[in-house]
Amino acid sequence: MEECKQIVETECAEVPSGKEKIRAVFKSYIKYFIQYPGIFELFFLEKMYDLGSKQPTSKMIYSFPDELCEKEWDYCVNQNIYTKEETEQLKQDLKFGVTGMLLFYLNRRIPEDYNSFTNLVDEKLKRTLKIEE
Repeated sequence: MEECKQIVETECAEVPSGKEKIRAVFKSYIKYFIQYPGIFELFFLEKMYDLGSKQPTSKMIYSFPDELCEKEWDYCVNQNIYTKEETEQLKQDLKFGVTGMLLFYLNRRIPEDYNSFTNLVDEKLKRTLKIEE
């Protein structure tokens, strides 16, 4: 997680705060898992037996995208870009959507090529975050 966090921070350092930074963070997060599919598997596909003792790990993985964007979500709420309620819904939508897209791409090659996948991801991020270009 620390390696992913460092890469995301480095790749997104120059992106202005707000919606665009959240978009950039998610694109970098996705790129990381494309480059390291074994880590994606460890995070999202490996069964967690004895879930009771693994609950902190499970929560840490679930909240990782929120942690990566925490300053940006706060910025968006403080700038009245999103309400707190909208922010909570967007966090869930992005976590579930991005994980699902990665799952289909890494395990089923849907869509079939990387460029199509990154275009699909970018459109999903823009639509979810309400970014107009």
